[in-house]
Amino acid sequence: MLRKATKDALSLVGEKAVQLSILAQKFPVPPGCIMTAHAHQIFLEQTGIAKKIHSLLQQLKPENKDQLEHTSSTIRNIILSTEIPDMLVEEMTDAYYSLNIEEGASLQHLMTQGEEPVVVMRPSPVGYNGKGMHESCFGIYGMASLKTALLECWASFYTPEALAIQKKQAVGFAVIIQKMIDSQASGVFYTSYKMNPEEVLIESCKGLGVVLKNSLITPDRYFITKKTLNTAAIEFGKQLFMLERDFDTQKTTRVYLQEEYSKKQKITDQHIGELTLMSAQIESMFGKPQVVDFAVHKDNLFLVGIQEAEWYHEMSKKERQQKQREELLQKIPEQNEEELQKQQSDIAERITEELEQDSLVVDALTSATAPFVKQEIYSVVQQTDGKIEKIAANDQNDINSIILGMDFAEVVKEGEQVDPLQQQSASLQPASIIFENSKSPISAVTEAVAEADDETQQHKDDVIEEVDNVSEKELTLFEKAVGTFIIQCFKEFKEKLPREQWGASPELRHLAVLAQNFSQKNIAPTAAQVKFALDALEKLNTYQ
Repeated sequence: MLRKATKDALSLVGEKAVQLSILAQKFPVPPGCIMTAHAHQIFLEQTGIAKKIHSLLQQLKPENKDQLEHTSSTIRNIILSTEIPDMLVEEMTDAYYSLNIEEGASLQHLMTQGEEPVVVMRPSPVGYNGKGMHESCFGIYGMASLKTALLECWASFYTPEALAIQKKQAVGFAVIIQKMIDSQASGVFYTSYKMNPEEVLIESCKGLGVVLKNSLITPDRYFITKKTLNTAAIEFGKQLFMLERDFDTQKTTRVYLQEEYSKKQKITDQHIGELTLMSAQIESMFGKPQVVDFAVHKDNLFLVGIQEAEWYHEMSKKERQQKQREELLQKIPEQNEEELQKQQSDIAERITEELEQDSLVVDALTSATAPFVKQEIYSVVQQTDGKIEKIAANDQNDINSIILGMDFAEVVKEGEQVDPLQQQSASLQPASIIFENSKSPISAVTEAVAEADDETQQHKDDVIEEVDNVSEKELTLFEKAVGTFIIQCFKEFKEKLPREQWGASPELRHLAVLAQNFSQKNIAPTAAQVKFALDALEKLNTYQ
């Protein structure tokens, strides 16, 4: 019986049946019985269809929609064409007829009620929610109809959505058989309204609640404040027809309402007050907002179904996820801080190693080519000294003119006095000092960076014309001088900057690339890059 469906029997009867049983302990709930998940399993095994279904499920690939639909249709047809074993029929018959026997009922009452009650049949999934996946049957009268309805309910356990769940986990299926209330009015109430938890929302309609469940009509909506029990708002729905049971045919029929009744209040103020009081007790009993189905028969209220409010379930799920994220975030910083420091340290070490390699490569290349480069630069400087001075005099604001006017010959002489074997560690005059002694004011340099490329190229061409026997791929005097100057800047920056800061210095990295490009690829630095090198040195000196 329904009242015996306790939490201990959850794996047999499903959550929906357990909740209804708890509700029946304190509230008026129509009598009912349950075909348990075990009864369903007996049906499958004793009829021999369990193996067929198992085989079909093994071959099923849920991601294949066509196969899912085909498998569902095949299994449901098998269920509907199978006879229920006699043992289950006998138990169901006894439970069915007992629904008409109420506590304290008189013989006259039993005779009035008749032998066969009218019932409804609702699914109660075991191990999953199953909302909207399965079929419910209403207005069932007589054993023949009851067996057919039960097969239809069992068959709905194998809808495509349910099959996808069964493929992932072990689940079961119970069925609630409950005495049907010939409702004068019916509806559903939310113990807490989603948009305002301080209110109870009641939706109601005339006749059977099927029209409301299936959204066939617009119901009345009553918003009741919990604390004061006052009506916060009322929305009257227009109901053009209602459903009721035809006592002659035992079938559900549609009855159309006159215009004057279609918009009238569907339940009385007394019923609204009773449902509001019930909602507070029910929410306290279950500890969370609930959605409860009700029916009115001869001015008496009956509660016929209950489930957790979906909006609250979603909210709770989000809150749980948020809490889990916060707990993880509290742990992550401690772990990440150490990992981040280690990563930063590893990156700095790798960059430092690369810079050391860059330095060694540049030094090795310049050491090997230094005598030749210095000799060529010194020779050409002497030959073109007049031309360089002339170019420099033409435009004192041009960065290339300034660089050409620098006394690179003096730098070369200084370098030649160093033993070639000691060239790698040679200490030349600081690049910033060389530049300061040869340039116009720094404002002129800044303006010169923006000069047109064609003028810069013309100055280079003038120098190239003075150099004899130089192929197209060789660096010009100007390019060699500026490249050597960049290498000196790189060395000076590296010597002044503490080694532990190498990995974190983008300036040093950039200078290393410029120096290596010149040494390895014969790519001469541009005027803007020379300006960058000097600015980097000036910035370093400022910090020091």
